[in-house]
Amino acid sequence: MKTLLASSAIVAAMSVASMASAATVTAFGASITAPGTAFGEFTLAAPTTITITSDVSSTTPYVFAASGPGFTATSPFLFDDSSYTYSVAAGSYFVNFAMFGVGTTGDFSVTYEAATVPLPAAAPLLLAALGGLGFAARRKKKAA
Repeated sequence: MKTLLASSAIVAAMSVASMASAATVTAFGASITAPGTAFGEFTLAAPTTITITSDVSSTTPYVFAASGPGFTATSPFLFDDSSYTYSVAAGSYFVNFAMFGVGTTGDFSVTYEAATVPLPAAAPLLLAALGGLGFAARRKKKAA
């Protein structure tokens, strides 16, 4: 009976472990002192949502532009912290940030949610089968 309970607990633990959450990945990041620019390139393996974020220390104007397969985004002149989110396809992307003014600093980034790879359903089933075989073998050994 203890073996059956232990096998059931292992199957339940494996089922819970297979439900992972998505991780946020930084595709590009840069710190710019005005006047200045930063250019980056990154590749996405699957369709996802990207977020372009800025953290600017003052009201210094800045702009950004991003492009990729079937996608182009250009900001107006921005003067404070901002965040823009876009749904995009898989492929190579380019991003460019430009700050104007003198001496102020801004941090810019592009992030996306990485898709998780779920544990195949066969793994918990295999563990349950092995646990059942172990239980049957132990029970047979006790009866003999």
